[in-house]
Amino acid sequence: MVQELRQSTAVKVKMMGAVAVADGFTPVTNLAVSSADEAELFKHDSSAVTSISGNTWAAISNADGSYNLTLTADNLDTLGMLDITINDDNLVLPLVRHFSVITANAWDSKYSTDKLEVDLLQIGGVAQSATDLKDFADTGYNPTTHKVAGVVLADTTTTNTDMVGTNAAALAETALTNATWTDARAGYLDELASANLPTDVDGLTAAVITNAAGTDVAADIIALKAETVLIVEDTNEMQTDLKNGGRLDALVDLIVADADLARLLLQNRIEFDLDNSRVYVHSDAGARAYSCALTDSGGSAVTASTTGPINRAQWTAV
Repeated sequence: MVQELRQSTAVKVKMMGAVAVADGFTPVTNLAVSSADEAELFKHDSSAVTSISGNTWAAISNADGSYNLTLTADNLDTLGMLDITINDDNLVLPLVRHFSVITANAWDSKYSTDKLEVDLLQIGGVAQSATDLKDFADTGYNPTTHKVAGVVLADTTTTNTDMVGTNAAALAETALTNATWTDARAGYLDELASANLPTDVDGLTAAVITNAAGTDVAADIIALKAETVLIVEDTNEMQTDLKNGGRLDALVDLIVADADLARLLLQNRIEFDLDNSRVYVHSDAGARAYSCALTDSGGSAVTASTTGPINRAQWTAV
């Protein structure tokens, strides 16, 4: 597997498998690039050879036949394949390793915390501008108005010939007429505009809910509550008058008493004793006496000497 190296960044690489040229398996621990017959690297697509005989080289403890080779930033300045060969004809078999030099962004995105840059250079094989998408950003999209040219030049939709309905059928090409779309109907949509709704709601509030005599819902509710209180008071008074022993019950009792007396007066012989404020009713069953409190129109008690009409008579059987 080819090891990837970060472009223009010094790094230690392992050169392993140094074995004796005599038997091909005994590890060699005393190899030095400074005295080797060959210690070179080959950069990508270059015919030149770069010497690494002066690079830092050190044997790895407890790993016989393995060495650390430090590659400098200059050694790694060219992207692409990088080949290294080290050989000492009388000491070891040749050591060869292959590397791949990649960009810092690619290496950091793969082996560190960076993110891989994916700049869009073409759309459909057509090169784009370096700052924006050419046909969209340079001549179409306006970053100042956030609009696309050709669609919002007059803030209206341009002609569209491929619109279809929910049944996938093409929409009619003829324009809407007053038969199907009137100015009045268009006005309904205008009223739904965000600029009108708050005004309409405020108008409704002022005209119906607050501060409008005769159409003020709040005032009408208050007036209704006041009238309801009066109705409750009248109802309570009626309940007091209608209950047993109440004012209406007393009036009914008086009417019954007066009716009984009137019946006696019509059916029997009556004898008045005004001096003693008594009335005697004579019938076949005998005589029955009633005391009477008589008052005239002025409220004075009636006696034998009283002249004028009797205003009120209160009869009580004795």
